[in-house]
Amino acid sequence: KPLAPPFEDRTLNFIIAIEVNLAAGFSWWPYIGNLGRLTLNERIAFWPNMVGIFGAASLGEVVGLLGSVALGNSDPTIWMAQVGGVAVGSIALGFVAFANVTSMANILYTSVVGLRQIGTRAIRAISWEVLLFLFCIVPLALIVFYPTMYDGFFIFLVWTSALNSALAGIGIADYFFLRRQKLDLNALHGDQRATSYRFAGGINPIGITALVVGFIVYVAIFNPQTLESIPAFKYLTASLPSCLSAGLVHYVLTRLFAQRLGWGDYPNH
Repeated sequence: KPLAPPFEDRTLNFIIAIEVNLAAGFSWWPYIGNLGRLTLNERIAFWPNMVGIFGAASLGEVVGLLGSVALGNSDPTIWMAQVGGVAVGSIALGFVAFANVTSMANILYTSVVGLRQIGTRAIRAISWEVLLFLFCIVPLALIVFYPTMYDGFFIFLVWTSALNSALAGIGIADYFFLRRQKLDLNALHGDQRATSYRFAGGINPIGITALVVGFIVYVAIFNPQTLESIPAFKYLTASLPSCLSAGLVHYVLTRLFAQRLGWGDYPNH
């Protein structure tokens, strides 16, 4: 028997499920981009993500959905054991474990790279191995001493979408509409103290403003903590308006101020 839905409105419950999946999709935006930095060309950066993260993951989601509906449990290690026995269930557990290891490796790498990019001299002085170790120990300690945190995983996921959906909107507006898909790779990877992408002291206040606006729009439409929402949420979701509003604010403010101040090496339109 399925769990009781949070609300009596079936459309609202369905859109909440859609929103959670949008949150999961947007949460991969920075990780896919960071993996692309390790590739040799656009083809290698694009197709593995399309085949693996889009194609294979979508297939896995469909199988999981059908299995949970048919057998009443969303855990594949349980319903695959019911279908195929202990041997098949053990194989399924191995696949799930391997999938989480690869995901965590990507998340750890991206987090540590970002921390060393924006961190202080004290953080940059910490070795790569120690930072990775700390990033593994802290979540482990939280799970051991605060196990209820894992029970709120989907709430945490949707909170992150309030930021990631806005980040996606900023990235789309910046790369496709402001820069016309042209970047200075030497400036991106060279000396950051003299790069044309330094903005104001290494910080882009326009991007931060757009991020805050997108976050506020998201929470105003849909509160991830309480699941409360405005009527428009059933038709618009929260991720899409957040993405659109953040991108629009970033585009307008960049055209008005950043280009005139010479920030970011934006081409003149």
